[in-house]
Amino acid sequence: MRIQRCQTCGHVPNFERVACPHCFGELDWTDSAGGGTVETFTVIRRPHAKRYERYVPIVMALIALDDGSQVISTILGDDRLDTEIGARVEPADGGWSELQQFRLSARGDTPRSRRTR
Repeated sequence: MRIQRCQTCGHVPNFERVACPHCFGELDWTDSAGGGTVETFTVIRRPHAKRYERYVPIVMALIALDDGSQVISTILGDDRLDTEIGARVEPADGGWSELQQFRLSARGDTPRSRRTR
């Protein structure tokens, strides 16, 4: 997964930008493993635009990436409604958004599975 990082302040924007939204510094593209943890999320059942209706329910999440940055993205997959705070996610290929999308980790390392061990 590729992300942008500011050369000046280290900020990682949530989506592609021409300059850092915090300090207006130059952004470089860098590799990220992409794995992360859901910090918080919401389920969208009534999208703001008709073009998103076919993707409802949409799970929008704030994801803390393992490299220390955060991104806002959507969770894909038939199991997306199983998303919980603390759930592990990984980058998803073939999503419907221009932004990087994620899926629940296949490792099963989620809060619910930890409680049942």
